Amino acid sequence: MRKPRHSLPEQVKIGSVTIGAMPRIVASIGEGNIMHLAKKAKTLGADIIELRLDRMKNINEFEDIFSCVRKVTKLPIISTIRWHKELGKTQGSFLQERKRRDLFSRVIPLTDAVDIEINSRIFSSVAREARRMKKTVIASYHNFKIIPPDGQLRSLVRKGFSNGGHIVKIAAYARTLREAGRFLCFCIPYRPGRVAAVAMGEAGKLARYAAPLCGSALLYGYIDRPYGPGQLKVSEIKESLQP
Repeated sequence: MRKPRHSLPEQVKIGSVTIGAMPRIVASIGEGNIMHLAKKAKTLGADIIELRLDRMKNINEFEDIFSCVRKVTKLPIISTIRWHKELGKTQGSFLQERKRRDLFSRVIPLTDAVDIEINSRIFSSVAREARRMKKTVIASYHNFKIIPPDGQLRSLVRKGFSNGGHIVKIAAYARTLREAGRFLCFCIPYRPGRVAAVAMGEAGKLARYAAPLCGSALLYGYIDRPYGPGQLKVSEIKESLQP
């Protein structure tokens, strides 16, 4: 793999949570009573909270949301303002890239990590600003139709790292179990903690359970409503990891 332009630490952390030594559960929250859901995420066994700011009604008033979450839990926070081109069929805020870039600048000082799409125009600038403020960068890609060929997947990982990502997260739709298996095998050569593979769809559910065996860094779950096809509950993921 080509050496990235940006340095990668020996161990990646999101807040105080080390990524790579063991699979980490991320609870996605974006609608409803945020404080209640954040508290429940910790109770159910989540290691990290993802705030889907793009799914919140008052996206411009997110400072209060961070304050509420920090009051009820010490879990680190990933902040996501999803690019409309990678939202799939889910509903979210449609923001022009300039507006989304400005929001990221306001979010970065408050969060522990940002999730920013590899192919978006603002990826490099958001990653640079986040790194400058010692925040973790999750370089992401979402495909709600197919799992791309392995060559394209490797290209996305290279691009994600070379432009500032600490972790590359690829979420793609598995149409068959064979596709889901190929997706998991793609993760194996990478150092644990560097790549997260999220298989979407019914065929992808099994792959979500098996992802930790292939070195996938982050396991995304939900509390009260899924944010992607085939997403598992946080409690289901936690139970599957029990010895």
